[in-house]
Amino acid sequence: MGGEAVGRPGWTTALRLLPYTLMVALVVAFPTITLALGVDLNWRQLVYVWPVLVALLVASVLMAAGVIAVRLASLRQCRRARIGSSG
Repeated sequence: MGGEAVGRPGWTTALRLLPYTLMVALVVAFPTITLALGVDLNWRQLVYVWPVLVALLVASVLMAAGVIAVRLASLRQCRRARIGSSG
């Protein structure tokens, strides 16, 4: 599992992390986005109207953050192993 990033350029790993990063960024920026669209909606109102949607968003963001953390940790271990073996 940890060796899957070996031999892969760093830009491809960053590209694979992009969808997860965008999902987290969109959820974090939700209040700003709704104001820019002219809709006065905050998290409290959204929880009241669509609690299941909020639960799905929170679960999705937590899973995306977990994927980002694991992939970055794996990338860090692979780079550390390459640096240690080349010296």
